[in-house]
Amino acid sequence: MAGDSNPEVAALLKKANRIAEMNDRCASISLNDLLDTTCAQFYEVELPAFENEYMELTGEVRLGAMRMATTLDERIRQLASCSEALTSIVKSSEQLLRLRGNVFLEPINYEGDFDAEYDFALSFDSARVSQQQRLANLWIQKCGPIVLRQSGREFAPMFIATLKMKNDSLKKAGSNVKLKIGNL
Repeated sequence: MAGDSNPEVAALLKKANRIAEMNDRCASISLNDLLDTTCAQFYEVELPAFENEYMELTGEVRLGAMRMATTLDERIRQLASCSEALTSIVKSSEQLLRLRGNVFLEPINYEGDFDAEYDFALSFDSARVSQQQRLANLWIQKCGPIVLRQSGREFAPMFIATLKMKNDSLKKAGSNVKLKIGNL
C-alpha cells in the first residue's frame, strides 16, 4: 500500500520479492554439487546492494521532513520519529562486514570422497560503512536539534527514555548494538 504513493518504495518492494525468492532457492548449499554461480552472485552482489538500497530509502524516508516543533504534540511525534529513525539506521558490526572467498573441492578417490579447501577473507564493507556515516550525519543534521531540550543544553528526557527502551529491546533480541548518549 505504501508503494502506491512512492515509486521508490514500490521498486524496493518488487526487489524484495526477488530477494525472498533467491534466498529460498540459495538457502542451503550442497558440498557434493557444483556451486551455483547464480547463488554466489546473489549473496555477493544482489543481496548487499538490496540491503544498501533499503537502508538508504528507509533512513531518508523517516528523516524526510524534520523541523523544530512548536506544540507539545508535535514535539512528542518528532522525538519519537527521531528515536525510531536512529535505531533504524544503526547496524551491528556484523552487518557492516563482507565475507569473500571460495570453497575448493578436490576428489580423493572414485567413491566420491573429497578434500575441501576453504579460502575466505572477512573485512569491513567500505560502501556500507560510508553509508552508515552518511545516514548518521543526515540524522544529526535533521534530528540533532530536535533530540535536545529546547534550551539546547542537554538531551530531551523523552529521547533518553526512548533510547533506554530501545536498548532493552535490542538486548532481549540478542543484538550486539547498544545506543549510548555522550556528553554535550
